Amino acid sequence: MGQGRNKHQWYTPGTFAHAHTVLIWHHIPDTAVFNTTFPAGDTLPAFQLDSATAGLQYIYYQYGLDSCTDVMWGLMPEPGSQTQISNSELRTIGLWFKNQPAFQVSGLVNNTQYANFTAPLNDRSLVLVNTFVRTWSMYIFDNAQGHVDNCIAGEIGVMGNGDVEVNNTLTDGSGGYVFSEGTSKMIYSFSYLNCDFQSKDNAFAFLAYGAQNWGRSIALDKSIMFVIQSNLTDLPEMYNDAMVWYVKLEGSANLIADAVNPVTGS
Repeated sequence: MGQGRNKHQWYTPGTFAHAHTVLIWHHIPDTAVFNTTFPAGDTLPAFQLDSATAGLQYIYYQYGLDSCTDVMWGLMPEPGSQTQISNSELRTIGLWFKNQPAFQVSGLVNNTQYANFTAPLNDRSLVLVNTFVRTWSMYIFDNAQGHVDNCIAGEIGVMGNGDVEVNNTLTDGSGGYVFSEGTSKMIYSFSYLNCDFQSKDNAFAFLAYGAQNWGRSIALDKSIMFVIQSNLTDLPEMYNDAMVWYVKLEGSANLIADAVNPVTGS
């Protein structure tokens, strides 16, 4: 990979030749337009995308594929971008949330074929026509604050000084895991995980009234993790100067009125 410069903007060129298992992430910045169809199939003898490709505006990178197999497509659309993908299969869409005081995301579901779908996002335009999406992911940073509700996602992460509340959501791990890092805060409540739950740096991470079906809960560096009334696969792990509060109270299934009933846990 290298960098060059045209008269307007830095651009990055890249070439992939005779490669197996290639995931191409397409960053779509604010004001950019990205309307395209990706080639069908996962074996490509040749393919090229650059700023001159029809349907693209303000995309300052270019790449070529030469005799590659197991090729997959990914998008990272920013707020303010305009994207339409037609007749394609997407391995992943990783939505960026940055410098937003109150974003809201709901109803995004992994492994879905979209006939004509406009994503319910008020900060950008994202339209999928006859397109399959295997994994939705969300990344929150740069003072962004908001909510994620009623989704099935592959990865949710908050970074820098972001702040997010996640409710009634399943993160299945198809895109990674759930994490809070930097000086950020995440409240992950009434939700489920099939992946790791992690805090690091100086972040806060809350897992409340949910369940972790697979994976580990890991606190790193100087982060603080709270696990409240949630079922875990194992006890939380602490490393470096991290702190974990694990609150899990359980009562008997056969409570008796006017009697002393045991409540166990921490």
